[in-house]
Amino acid sequence: MVLALVALGLQLLALVPYGIVRLSLLASERSQGLVAVISLVVADVLLIVYWSRALRRQRP
Repeated sequence: MVLALVALGLQLLALVPYGIVRLSLLASERSQGLVAVISLVVADVLLIVYWSRALRRQRP
């Protein structure tokens, strides 16, 4: 579970700069790219929160 949290954190660190560069370079597809990047970031953050709460509940 800790490895999954680390992997999601690293994915988030790679996804945010990629999304910023993609949105700045591709002005014509800005709305579609913005929706895709925001939805992936939100999904990653929700998974990190869910798994960290589950990990905290497992410890006595």
